[in-house]
Amino acid sequence: MSNVREMLARLNPTNVRFDIGRCGGAPALTAQDIAAALGMVTPGLGREVLIACWWPDGSKLDGASLARHLLAVIGTEWQRQGHELEEARMELSIAQTCAGWHEVVTPVLQRELTRTQSRWDAAKAAAWPREMPEMLPAIGRAALHELCWPDICGKCEGHGSLVVENLVQQCDECEGRGRMSLSDRTRAQLVGNPWPTVVHRAG
Repeated sequence: MSNVREMLARLNPTNVRFDIGRCGGAPALTAQDIAAALGMVTPGLGREVLIACWWPDGSKLDGASLARHLLAVIGTEWQRQGHELEEARMELSIAQTCAGWHEVVTPVLQRELTRTQSRWDAAKAAAWPREMPEMLPAIGRAALHELCWPDICGKCEGHGSLVVENLVQQCDECEGRGRMSLSDRTRAQLVGNPWPTVVHRAG
């Protein structure tokens, strides 16, 4: 078995014995071997996601660990967004103040006003909503669900490529990813947000 994730799944309770070797011989890998290998994986978000997807019982042993690593990543990004918003706001305020000092706005100043306004608009559009803290648990569960149970591409069966006339070609259905991305509607449903419905009226 070459898939290390499937090896990790052996640590889960099962009614199938994986610890019995062929013809009664010594087992190739024991649960202790797999657990020891897992212990050498660098701690971090990636390791916690691996455990949550392939050894859920192990993830329950320290349920707060995944949340801590996730919050660390989110906190860093949130700080970055905050700095970007503040810098964009200050730039726009300075440009507007400079424009207020002149009776006529020069083309150079107008370009600066347009640039700083565009930066401010882009920063606001890219920033997470204020209700993000309340949404985090649902978003985390939805992201974990998408990682653990991906929608395997039916055309290439998850390989990302196909053999066409003796040539290996990238699957055009999944663009070589081997899996299909969830729609925005499905993701909204997973986090508990209602998807807006457009009603077309005749006449």
